[in-house]
Amino acid sequence: MVIMSSILKIVFEYEQKGQCFDYYESFFNKNVNPQTDESILERQDVFLCEKVRHNSNEIEYIRFLFSVIAGFKPERKVKFYEFFLKSNQSFDDFKKLPFEPRISSWSGSRVPMLQQKIDFIEKIIPLCNSVEFLQHKLFIEQEITSLRQEIQREKKRDFTEEY
Repeated sequence: MVIMSSILKIVFEYEQKGQCFDYYESFFNKNVNPQTDESILERQDVFLCEKVRHNSNEIEYIRFLFSVIAGFKPERKVKFYEFFLKSNQSFDDFKKLPFEPRISSWSGSRVPMLQQKIDFIEKIIPLCNSVEFLQHKLFIEQEITSLRQEIQREKKRDFTEEY
C-alpha cells in the first residue's frame, strides 16, 4: 500500500504540472490483465476507498482518483461514489467527478455506449435519496436527460448515414 500511495502521489504531482500519464490506470484496470485475481481487485478497492475517504475534501486529488475509477465496470465503481458522498456532501465537488473515462472509443452507432452511460448514472441516483443530496440528484437527472437527447440525435444520424 505504501508503494501504491507513493506512485499515486508522484503521478498526481506530474498531472498537476500538465504532464499527463494515463499509464497509472493500468495498475487498477482489470481489462489490462483479465487474469487479475479477485483478491487483488478487493485490495485495490480497499486501497482506493481509503484514499477517497481520507482525501475527500481535496477535490483535485479526488478527480484524479476518479479518473481511474471511471474506467471500472459499473457495479465496481458505484461503491466509490457512495464512499465519496459519505465523506463529502458538497455539490460543487460532486459535479466535478467524472462518471466515464476521459477517452472512449466505439465502432458504428454511439447509441449503445450512450445507453451504458445512462445505465451507470442511474445507479448513482439511489445514493442521493436524502434532502442533503437533492442538488446532486437533480444534476444526475439533468445528465441523464442530456444523454437521452444525445441518443435521439445519434439515432437520427444513424438513420441518415451509412457506416
